[in-house]
Amino acid sequence: GAGTPKASRVDSTVDWSATASVSKPSATLAAATTFGVRWIGFVQPSRAQQYTFSLAMPLSGTAGQVERVKLWVDNSIIINQWSSLASTAPSGTIGFGRGNGYYDIQALYKCTNVGGSCGYGLFWQNTGTGVASVDTSYGRIPSTRLFQRLDVPNGFASGLRIQPAVECASASTVSGNGLTLATAGVAASFMIQSKDAYDNVREDVLPSFSATLLGSGGIPVYAGSVTSLPPTTLGQYVASYTVQSAKGYNVFVKYGTDNLKGSPFALTVNPAYTCGTTSTIFGWGLTTSSVSPSKSPFTIQ
Repeated sequence: GAGTPKASRVDSTVDWSATASVSKPSATLAAATTFGVRWIGFVQPSRAQQYTFSLAMPLSGTAGQVERVKLWVDNSIIINQWSSLASTAPSGTIGFGRGNGYYDIQALYKCTNVGGSCGYGLFWQNTGTGVASVDTSYGRIPSTRLFQRLDVPNGFASGLRIQPAVECASASTVSGNGLTLATAGVAASFMIQSKDAYDNVREDVLPSFSATLLGSGGIPVYAGSVTSLPPTTLGQYVASYTVQSAKGYNVFVKYGTDNLKGSPFALTVNPAYTCGTTSTIFGWGLTTSSVSPSKSPFTIQ
């Protein structure tokens, strides 16, 4: 809010609670009065995925106090419980375009009619992979992922870095011979370039890309494999597949459930080289002979 701050300090985490009305975030605040706290800094997610943030107020309403919160992440407000409080742990979700990037974060908290305990804590969670050992479980954001903001005075040279937005399937591109032509039994591949909606290269540490080949008439169906290419910051991936049936296919390349730009692609799979062990021969000329000039025919397939 407006006005001169009563005090300022650097906190390693956003985690404060009071056990009595006389206990406030700062000793300069009088007891049993309305107060507000603004926390400003940077947050560093480890993965280019969606995270859910939560401002928990476990003591809200226990002694008649009224608490309100707002939370901005990457200059977008994702929690706005300022006029009313629908939950004691309101949450909001936002996607990050780059793992280990630095994103603005700002939390605003106030407590009115203070007659007892109050407090707040900033939590987050990421379940993008579904693998417990990889995802970020629900918990307070650690100090290793929060950073102090130091404003640069006017007149000082400074660099501005714009991070890419979240993954956009319709802007991501696919290229390579393996999209249109392949040979039965021979490995084929094509490239995927990950981008956001503004055509920026977008890193995805654990990509959700898929490549599926659907034969004419609905069969057969082949699932390709997708792997990232180093360095991961280039947002490039290779999709590989091997099919045995020579025919026409539709190649569906997707991010999640959404088709990438141009998908599906028309693929023709040609037969492989002639193989003696699988070729066949038939006809009555194999077992019955004719007197010249007549001929004994048979067929090689």
